[in-house]
Amino acid sequence: MASNNSYTGATAEESSLDNSSNLETGLFITIFDGTIAITGTLGNLLVLTVIFVQIRFSTVSNILIANVAAVDFLTAAVIIPGDIGRQVCERMGLCYISPTIILVYRILVQYVITAAAVALFVIAVERFIAIAFPFRYRSLFTRTRAKICVAATWISGVLITGIFFGLNFVFIMNILCLFLVLFTLSLYIYIFSVALKHERKIVLLQVQYPDLKRSTTHPWERKSTKTMAIVLGVYLTCWVPSVVFYSVLRPADFLFRRIQPWINSVYYLSAVLNPFIYGVRSEKFRREVRRLISKLYPMDTNLSK
Repeated sequence: MASNNSYTGATAEESSLDNSSNLETGLFITIFDGTIAITGTLGNLLVLTVIFVQIRFSTVSNILIANVAAVDFLTAAVIIPGDIGRQVCERMGLCYISPTIILVYRILVQYVITAAAVALFVIAVERFIAIAFPFRYRSLFTRTRAKICVAATWISGVLITGIFFGLNFVFIMNILCLFLVLFTLSLYIYIFSVALKHERKIVLLQVQYPDLKRSTTHPWERKSTKTMAIVLGVYLTCWVPSVVFYSVLRPADFLFRRIQPWINSVYYLSAVLNPFIYGVRSEKFRREVRRLISKLYPMDTNLSK
């Protein structure tokens, strides 16, 4: 009896320590995800405001960047707070969420993932046309067609999510998104190989003709392509771990519930990093941000005197 009592006491103590660890981990994840949600929401809202108010969709690239920012805004403003709610209620056991709300949330998550993959693919196609067909770019990819691509991003997300989620083929939908992202990556590899060939030709021409100017290429197009490649690289870095995790582990596995919050947090990082990438890479974006701030908070010249 003494041994049984000591065993029961040890088990209760281990359970108490495990619950305490879950609460500490859950609290840390909640604070971390909350910081990402606030920063990502404000950052992407700033990107959308600059493009809507200041730049007013002046280029095709701006329209497509606004599309990606809208997906990131939805992730930061809706998906992450929803996951925080699940963290507090389900994993920490502090409240209750109805199965219907959880189902709606899961559908929304799959929709956002699909929309993000399609949005990055559209940008890759636009960059491919800009680099591979520079003289036909303006006629092939107009602002009207860019807006159609934006609408297609959100509509395709609804269709793909509705079909595969309705048929309970979520795994196939994830494979489709992965294929789309890998195809996008292959497009960028081809784009940079073409750009490298162009650079080599220009170098050879400059050796033969020293007076030849370097205006045969478009530096803005190259920089824009590199910026969006960085965005894609960040997205892949943040998204691939979740694909591997959900493909290998099942909800019944011991490590699933312990690792899942960390995997989700890594995925959410892409939504908060993109606005910083735009700010670091684009001098025009920084200038428009300063102009927007000066409009919202004009300096009083009388006070300055």
